[in-house]
Amino acid sequence: MYQHQTDLSPIEVAIDEMSVKVAELRLLCSASEVNAGPLAYARAFLDDSSAKKYPDNKVKQLKEVFRQFVDACGQALCVNERLIKEDQQEYQDEMKANYRDLARELSNIMHEQINPVEDGNRSTLSDSMGIFNAISGTPTSATPHGSTTIL
Repeated sequence: MYQHQTDLSPIEVAIDEMSVKVAELRLLCSASEVNAGPLAYARAFLDDSSAKKYPDNKVKQLKEVFRQFVDACGQALCVNERLIKEDQQEYQDEMKANYRDLARELSNIMHEQINPVEDGNRSTLSDSMGIFNAISGTPTSATPHGSTTIL
């Protein structure tokens, strides 16, 4: 029997857990709920006074994971909006508002502009939608250039 144990620093735990959240969101593309956990990590490790306590490369890595997290949340919201029924639009609008608030709060904490994925900002979404459609069996409409029509 073999056992391997690795001790992680608190910021490495945050990086690891946030990376898992990004992967889950990208995989499911429907889990668009955002809770206080990610912001708690951002405040704990990326706030001006806190970030100085950790190695620069780990702080940069955590910031990158947060950028990916915002992107994955935005993609999930776009997919969800495409799939919801009319009676779910109010909830969708609330999730979008919370998502924009999350991006704004992260922008303030990280001192950089974190742009939420919006209708006109879907560069990686078309690839994700193609994968989603292939897995789910959802029919797609081909455009003249061979890419998938999103909405």
